Amino acid sequence: GDDGMQRVLETVPEYVPVTHDFRGLGGEALESALRDVRDRMSHQVHALDSWPAFEIAVSLLPDGAARAHFSIDGIFLDFRSFQILFQE
Repeated sequence: GDDGMQRVLETVPEYVPVTHDFRGLGGEALESALRDVRDRMSHQVHALDSWPAFEIAVSLLPDGAARAHFSIDGIFLDFRSFQILFQE
């Protein structure tokens, strides 16, 4: 908050990741679309005093796979927590 104190919210709304459907793309169009998502999310600055202070998105890919995109401020994670998050 403005007073420098951290607050833990009692309740938060359900978080629903943004889903990008790139299953119909291929080659350079797919790479460009994925790059656009990465470029947009990699430069985000999240307000630390409001929910959510992160973004998670999922890109559906042509081969049936999916790619997860995370935009999380480093203030929330130490190095070990970051490792655990990405192992999960």
